[in-house]
Amino acid sequence: MALPDTLFSHLSPRVLECYRLRVETETLSELRHHPKTIRLTLLASFCWQRCQEIIDNIMDLLIQIVHRIDTRSKNKVTSEVIAKVKKTDSHTQLFYQVATAALATPDGLVRDVIYPVASEQTLEAFVDSYNDGGQTYRQLLHSRIRSSYGHHYRQMLPAVLEVIDFRCNNKQYQPILQAVDLLKAYVDTPENLMPQQTTFPSKGSSVQTGKRRYWIRMKTSQTK
Repeated sequence: MALPDTLFSHLSPRVLECYRLRVETETLSELRHHPKTIRLTLLASFCWQRCQEIIDNIMDLLIQIVHRIDTRSKNKVTSEVIAKVKKTDSHTQLFYQVATAALATPDGLVRDVIYPVASEQTLEAFVDSYNDGGQTYRQLLHSRIRSSYGHHYRQMLPAVLEVIDFRCNNKQYQPILQAVDLLKAYVDTPENLMPQQTTFPSKGSSVQTGKRRYWIRMKTSQTK
């Protein structure tokens, strides 16, 4: 609509609401019969308020999307951790048996002392289970969030970011705004790698790196 943001800044919201209600209750023929100045003022106030509501709705949608990604990822990771804990209950008993055998014969050979309690295959399976699940909860959550976004939410989140301008005067949040600008800059490219010498915001500052995978990947046809 190309309406300035400060078009009705001198009026109270109550006055604008009266203008809007008048537009909503009148028919098109009644609006056309108004003098041009009144007609354009009523229509501009209606469209201006609707634009504000649309922006609010888009922000609510963005918050809901991010919250849903975070909540579902946490629930899935928590379920996986609980399942793993239940699966590894036997490991505690195995460790107790191995420790008891080792303390009973501290100078004995592993093959003579440990293997009768826990075979070589059992110990290999025990080590492999910990090597496969050595990630911390935060790492597992981050991986789940990336997977959830990459398979579903990347079709809607870039489109939402494209129509919103983020601003903040707090220096603490400037890296977040820089990250959003970086995502917007590459949202239309089909490539999954950023160019060399791309500036990445990190802990309040920008660092120069080589190629690095970025979070949002989206083709132009999808973002439109």
